[in-house]
Amino acid sequence: MSKSGSREAAFIGKITASATHEIRNVLAIVKESAGLIDDLMQAAVTRGPLDGDRVFKATQRIEAQVARGAELITSLNRFAHSMDHDRQSVDLCEEARHVVFLSQRFARKKMQTVMAEPSDGTPGFTANSLAVQMALFAGVELLMEELPEGAAIEVRGCGALGRPAVEMWGVVNDAPVPIPPAGEAWDRTRKMVQDLGAALEATERKGGLLLVFGSEG
Repeated sequence: MSKSGSREAAFIGKITASATHEIRNVLAIVKESAGLIDDLMQAAVTRGPLDGDRVFKATQRIEAQVARGAELITSLNRFAHSMDHDRQSVDLCEEARHVVFLSQRFARKKMQTVMAEPSDGTPGFTANSLAVQMALFAGVELLMEELPEGAAIEVRGCGALGRPAVEMWGVVNDAPVPIPPAGEAWDRTRKMVQDLGAALEATERKGGLLLVFGSEG
């Protein structure tokens, strides 16, 4: 397998493993909540009135987890279909929202959060969807590595000089936390996204980073 193929396979494995882990968590919570309802029903048979409030809370928890499970499966299915074509029309704002969702577990492990901010729109372009997602995820990982625990990573699609771009920055206690556009992590990420057809740039606004896609023109 080529270096490029190995990198793609590693990314696919990483995202798939994370999503399936989340689905297992969903199923575990549903099983636990269903077990609680069964216990409450059994208790009502032997000891008196059913605790309606606890049943209601348990069913609400099940409903929430079913909705989350459906969202995870939809996202995983979308991720799988990103490999259907070598190149296709890319909605960068939608890709950014998708990567934000898939990044949630990785951020939680670092005691951070990642969220998609409202976009001002980006020009359309044609690209390899998987490569775009890999570049966006690399940007999120760079910020997770450089920012402290408790930080929130905010991601927003934008247009940079008429080119499709995504801006990312870190926030702690509602204040932007600038990251230095230098060092081993920055250089490693810049090289990676260049290989994926994007450019990594520093942005003075909020001290974050900018991932620019497509060619000039």
